[in-house]
Amino acid sequence: MAIHRAAPARRTVADPAGYLVVHVDTARRLLVIEHYRNDELTAVVEAGNGIDGYTSVLAAGLVSRLDHAAYLGRGLTRAEQALRSGARYRQDAAPGDSNHTRISRCLPRLRCLL
Repeated sequence: MAIHRAAPARRTVADPAGYLVVHVDTARRLLVIEHYRNDELTAVVEAGNGIDGYTSVLAAGLVSRLDHAAYLGRGLTRAEQALRSGARYRQDAAPGDSNHTRISRCLPRLRCLL
């Protein structure tokens, strides 16, 4: 059995498939995952839990890099915990960071459920 020492995290590389913005919709008890390509909203995935959201994003081909998929999994885990506990969720913000600004520009006319 080989034991490997973890390498330091590398600089983030943009995913050619686009980027994702995760929101918690507490009123509907859903995780909302918006997919953007070239700053244009292309798809929205709504899921009751992180696993369903993650597998739907993968099935739709909305990520192409393993590091991006891993990052999404971490974000969805945090979002699901916030949804269950009633806490606020802010993507890419440390817990309790009140200075974070959400970058989403959700366009309901493009909403699609995957």
